[in-house]
Amino acid sequence: MNPTKCLFLFLMALLVVRPFDALAQDFEVAPVDIEFTSEPGESDYRTVLITNHSNKKVSFLLGMADFLTAEDGSSIEKPAGSTDRSCVNWLTASPMYFDLNPNDSKEVMVSIIVPKGDFSTRWARLYVKTTEEQTAFSADKNLAAGVILSPRITIRVIQSPKSNNFFAGKITGIKEIQKDNPEAPGNRYFNATVKNTGDKVNKCKVFLLLTNIETEAETRYPPLVFNLYPGAQKIVELAMPSGVPPGKYAVSAILDYGHGNLEGTQMVIDIQ
Repeated sequence: MNPTKCLFLFLMALLVVRPFDALAQDFEVAPVDIEFTSEPGESDYRTVLITNHSNKKVSFLLGMADFLTAEDGSSIEKPAGSTDRSCVNWLTASPMYFDLNPNDSKEVMVSIIVPKGDFSTRWARLYVKTTEEQTAFSADKNLAAGVILSPRITIRVIQSPKSNNFFAGKITGIKEIQKDNPEAPGNRYFNATVKNTGDKVNKCKVFLLLTNIETEAETRYPPLVFNLYPGAQKIVELAMPSGVPPGKYAVSAILDYGHGNLEGTQMVIDIQ
């Protein structure tokens, strides 16, 4: 076989087997979560370390945005300063633009000034992205691979004063849903809606509790764990595995958002 053709086939095989390695995100950001606990009228700062792991000089750009949480738990990005809970106008990041040589790192200072009289919990998103220009060929290749053209890492920023202790939450509306799961055909599934009715980020644990009404025997299934922001709600799906003995049962979806607080919603089912 022609040596040139052999080399071409070898390179194509590498792209097929490892299509993402050549396009990997070659920089690191730490940490990706920042939590401020400043009181109104106070200021504070954190440092973020950005490292260039590539073998070439890269330019970095920082920006800010707001975000909301959808009922399925996904994050919806919004323009900076456009939401009621935004803290973008309280934040400063410096520097916002810089270059890094291969294997070099840079510290970015993220500072906050909380206005007097504002005890609310607020949040925003700080993103770090590269500004490398791409050729038409590389752009077409990236689009074909289904990856983001300009790699970006986001940092979640939350501000909530220590003196704000308004934790509250509810779980309502449990109902059974029909769902086909070939891997567990005997499972039964239930939905419920979890709401954060307070003014702190709730670290939620939601679990299914099955109680035999006749014997009062209880079975608690492993929890779902997630954060829920003030004013947000999330529809959770809970599974009851097959193999439960016949009988009448109370099925409860229990919300534990810490601080000794439990909320629940319940329905009764018959298992034949």
